[in-house]
Order: sequence, then C-alpha cells, then structure tokens
Amino acid sequence: MKANSLGVSFIIFVACTKTSDPVAVDNSFLIHTWKVFAISETGTWQNASDNNYNSIFTFSKEGGLSITLDVNICGGNYKVEPNNKIAMDWWGCTKKCCDADYGKTITSLLWEINNYSLNRDTLILIGRANMRIALVKQ
Repeated sequence: MKANSLGVSFIIFVACTKTSDPVAVDNSFLIHTWKVFAISETGTWQNASDNNYNSIFTFSKEGGLSITLDVNICGGNYKVEPNNKIAMDWWGCTKKCCDADYGKTITSLLWEINNYSLNRDTLILIGRANMRIALVKQ
C-alpha cells in the first residue's frame, strides 16, 4: 500500500509541475515587409521621409529579422512573447560604407526594444523611456 501511495503522489507531482518554457505566441502578424515611418529617441518623432530615408524591416516566420538601411544590411533574431513583449538579439551589420545618422539611430534603438504595439498596418517597436520605431506594412 505504501508503494502505491508513493506512486500516486509522484504522478500528481509530475502532472502539476509547470514547465519553464514561455508560452508560444503566434508571430504571423509580423511576417511582412515593413517600412520605417518614424523613430523617437526622446519622445519627439523624426519622420523618415523628412530625412529622405527608406529603411525596410523584414520579419521571417522562423524568427529572423533583416533590416535594409541606406547602405548596409543588418540581421538578428526576434521572439514574440505574451503581453506584447518582443525579444531581439544577435545584431550584426555589414560594413560596406557609412549609413546616414538616421540609420545609425535605428540600429542603436534595436538593442532597447522589448515591447510592441500593433494597430492595423502600423507596428510600433517600443524600448525604454520614449524610444520607438514606427513601421508601416508594405
């Protein structure tokens, strides 16, 4: 009898143990090409069109992200998490030449991104304080 109650206790314990893996979140809403519309480092938006800038973000289903700047191309990984969280890591860029200051600002903001907001065809990547990158679906 003692062995049976021990076995039942083990089954209950295993069945009730939480896994440490985060809940998978559907990333299909991101799987598009997005054009940078504006950026904000301090709460003031700078429009890409005012800077004659045309940067493109391309999110893949597998969790890859490529960014076409005015000269260079950057790449990394992303993971959509619950509660509008997004994790980004491993950023690397080609070094063909010098990107405009606007492009350099975009790549520096990427290290700070941890949330997102989606409203129809506008995706806003959100970082600490007032750091934002606004993207429009292409």
